[in-house]
Order: sequence, then C-alpha cells, then structure tokens
Amino acid sequence: MCARGHEIGNHTYTHPDISEIPTRQLDLQVNLTERLFASKLGVQPLYFRPPYDIDEEPDTDDEAAPVWHIQQDGYTIIGSKIDTDDWIENPKNRRRILLTRFSRN
Repeated sequence: MCARGHEIGNHTYTHPDISEIPTRQLDLQVNLTERLFASKLGVQPLYFRPPYDIDEEPDTDDEAAPVWHIQQDGYTIIGSKIDTDDWIENPKNRRRILLTRFSRN
C-alpha cells in the first residue's frame, strides 16, 4: 500500500479503547505501531485515527484527553466522519477526489 502512494496512519497496536487505558499504555500502543511501520515500511506515520471513533464527539475531558495527548506527539488526528473515498480509485487521482469532495461543501 505504501509503495502505491497510500498514506499510512497509526491506529494503535492492539486496538484498545484509548479513553479507557492509562497514558503510559497509550504511549506504548502508539510507539509499538511506530516501530513496526519503521522496521517494515521505513515510514513514520503522520496521522492517527483513534479506535472506536473516540474522537467523534467526546462527552468528557477524560474521553478527549487521549486524543490531545497524541496530538502533542505531533500526530494529525483523522476522524472517521471524513472519507475521501481515495481507496476506491488509483491513488494518483487522490487530489482530484479531494478537491471534488471538498468543493461541494
């Protein structure tokens, strides 16, 4: 996927609900995934999508805190409400797809 031009993002190592684990475990989840991508693909992900849509509409500070913590590590958080549909077509068409999608709004 990476060689074909797709972006690679972090989604944790074992897919826990990040609002229910300690910060230290969250750091471990993100770091393990970073190391896996670095060793197998030679990339450092820039994007993070939280498991279980925890970023969608957090009800409490405790639910929002893990996302804020990950942002402090330099990640851009990608929620699940935006789907560029770039997976449907050739990644070379991604710019056209994004421009079309966002120009409608």
